[in-house]
Amino acid sequence: MITSRKRADELLEDAFSQAYAGPVEGHDLVGEPQADVVVVDGFTGNVALKSMEGALRWSVSAMASAYGQIEPAREVLRTSHFLSGGALLGLPGNVVVGHGASSAAEVLACIQRAAAMHAGHVVERVRESLTRFSPLNSRGEAS
Repeated sequence: MITSRKRADELLEDAFSQAYAGPVEGHDLVGEPQADVVVVDGFTGNVALKSMEGALRWSVSAMASAYGQIEPAREVLRTSHFLSGGALLGLPGNVVVGHGASSAAEVLACIQRAAAMHAGHVVERVRESLTRFSPLNSRGEAS
């Protein structure tokens, strides 16, 4: 029996052969990412984001200890609000989830991302592209 993940991988590779990166590892999410879009369930995505957030906080603290001041590292974080918010796909509208501790600039970045999604018809384009796949049952098998 083929697993749902393996079957999804096969279907995605068939549908997007030129642009499909395949399964990625956690280290592929930052630095020089292997893909522009990574699809995960909500739990996995939250764990990945929280892990990166924790690593970033630790890095800022370590830089402050090493260099005797924290403001340069904090300034880098303040100017990185373009990274704020994650798009939730598979919903009937444009949804961008931000962090509960987001600054006003980060909330604005999330709103701008949602507006860009709307202008680019992201929800409609995702819905249309998924119609090429056969429905799967709870075991990941074609219905």
